[in-house]
Amino acid sequence: MREIDQTQNKLICAGEDLSLHWPLKTRESIKLLEKKEIYCSWFQKSGGDVETQFPALRSGDTYYSMPLKVQKM
Repeated sequence: MREIDQTQNKLICAGEDLSLHWPLKTRESIKLLEKKEIYCSWFQKSGGDVETQFPALRSGDTYYSMPLKVQKM
């Protein structure tokens, strides 16, 4: 997971904070996040449209790209 540069991306929808569950491990993450959209944040590239939106996870004030294994659930 990589930290998202918030200067180049616009936060569209903020999900719930996962800092209590940090650091995430893939198998545990899948069980925790499965079918729980409340943890999913959405970003959009600055100047982009709906097609450029992507999911992210929040820990405190920092957002991270969502691992592909979690995205595919």
